[in-house]
Amino acid sequence: MKSGSKLERLWEHGQFTVTAQMLLNGVEDEQLIRQTGKSLAGYVDAMMVPDNQKGRVTLSSLAGAALLTQLGQEAVFHLTCRDRNRIALQSDLMGALALGIHNVVCLSGDHPHLGNRPQAKKVYDLDSIQLIALAHQLREQGLRGGEIAGAHACLIGAVENPFADPFEFRVARLAKKFEAGADFVLTQVVFDLERFQRFMERVRDRGLHKKGKIIASLRPVAPAQVRELSREPGMLIPAQVIEQMEASGRREAGVALCQEYLGILRQTEGISGVHIVFEHWEDVACLVKNAGLVPRPEGLSS
Repeated sequence: MKSGSKLERLWEHGQFTVTAQMLLNGVEDEQLIRQTGKSLAGYVDAMMVPDNQKGRVTLSSLAGAALLTQLGQEAVFHLTCRDRNRIALQSDLMGALALGIHNVVCLSGDHPHLGNRPQAKKVYDLDSIQLIALAHQLREQGLRGGEIAGAHACLIGAVENPFADPFEFRVARLAKKFEAGADFVLTQVVFDLERFQRFMERVRDRGLHKKGKIIASLRPVAPAQVRELSREPGMLIPAQVIEQMEASGRREAGVALCQEYLGILRQTEGISGVHIVFEHWEDVACLVKNAGLVPRPEGLSS
C-alpha cells in the first residue's frame, strides 16, 4: 500500500520511528498544539492528536491535526466510535484526506462517564475493528477507482492494550485488527516491561510483527502523579515502579524510566517505533536526544 504518509516511507526504509501525542486540556488546546508542533519539529516524525481522550471535551482531533499540517508537521488524527455513527465516521475520514492528513488511528474511545460530560450519550454504531475495516474499504475503493494513491490513500492505525485482562486474548485482538486492515498498532503505555515482553513473544510466535508495524508507547510521568495514573482504567503500573518513582521524588525520574525502557524497546524484535505521550514537550526532546535519535530522517522518497 502506498499512501501520502511520511511514516509509511520511513518504515519502508527500515527506520525506527518516533511519534508523540500531547495531552490536551480543553482550554488552550489551539495554542498548545501550535507551540508543541513548532517546538518538536526535528525531534519527532509525526504528532498525534487525541479524540476527546478520557471522555473529556477538547479541541477536535481533526482540527488539531489540520493545525499541525499547516505548520508542516506530519499529523495523525484519532477517530473514535464513541461519538459518531458510521455516516459521521466516514465523513471525517474523507475530510481528513481533503485536509492533507494521511494518517488515522481508529479506536473505540473512552466511555463518557470517565470525562467532564458524563451525561453524554455514547454511540458505538461500529466497534474499533469495524471502523478499521471501514477505513480499509474506503481506501481500497479509492485505489480501484483510479485515484492517485499518494494523494488519496490513508495509513490506518489501531490501538491494543497488552496489559488488559484476559492476557491471552490480547494477541488474538491484535491479529483481528491487522486482518481488518490496520497498517500499524499503538500499544498502551508501557510501565510493566516484563508483561510487555511476554506479549511480544506471543506476537512473534504468531508472526504478527510481520503483518503490520507495532509501536510501543511511553509516558514520562511525575512521581506525584504515578499512583493516581495507576488507577486509570487499562493502565498497569507495577508496585515496584510506583515505589521507585515516589522514593525519587524528582520529576526527572519519569523521564529516566522512559529512557531506560526506550533503550530496551529499540532492541526488541517486532517493535518498529516508539510513541511518547507527554505533558511537557521538553521531556520528549530530552528522551529523543539522549537516545541518539536525532536528527530525524527527512526527505525519503516514496
